[in-house]
Amino acid sequence: MGGLLEILIFLIFILFAIGIIRFVPANTVYIIDRNSHYLKTKKAGIFFFWPSTDKVTTRISTSHIYKYYTNDFETHDGKIVRVSFNVDYYAENLEAALNSLRSARRSVDDIMNSSVYWAVRALNFSDFYNKPDALKFELLQKLMTEAIELSIVVSKFNITSIMDTTNYPNVKPFKPHLSSYSSGPIKFN
Repeated sequence: MGGLLEILIFLIFILFAIGIIRFVPANTVYIIDRNSHYLKTKKAGIFFFWPSTDKVTTRISTSHIYKYYTNDFETHDGKIVRVSFNVDYYAENLEAALNSLRSARRSVDDIMNSSVYWAVRALNFSDFYNKPDALKFELLQKLMTEAIELSIVVSKFNITSIMDTTNYPNVKPFKPHLSSYSSGPIKFN
């Protein structure tokens, strides 16, 4: 009987190690997609995860979540810049944040990248050099508006680098999902 228990514990350890069994910490929610389509929302506890098809698209927690983003964006005058930034965010109320994300039908990552997209899009390339804080000012407005709308608190953000990638081959700038009758991101209410 002891050998069977050891084998069972070893198998569970292997499943954790290869990522088939995952753990969601307390006061945290994961939104999981399978093959790019919503699969489930998982609250604290253990769940099964297939690494080849599943992806955790959003993590929401009452604890701070620190993420690093980097992407290419197009300026108002058509130049392409790579912007890297850090964001520290959390939800004061998990249920309110989940309901807001459901109505927006967007992930936190998409919201962060969309905020940078609209901030960069509002600027000309020369603004990055002539007005060093222009992007930070634009981004602060966009990010805080989105965060409040989604019941998420952005405690800090920092732009770590900006690089001209206009002449780089095969660079495709980020573009948010747009509504056909609006200049902003799609919102489903």
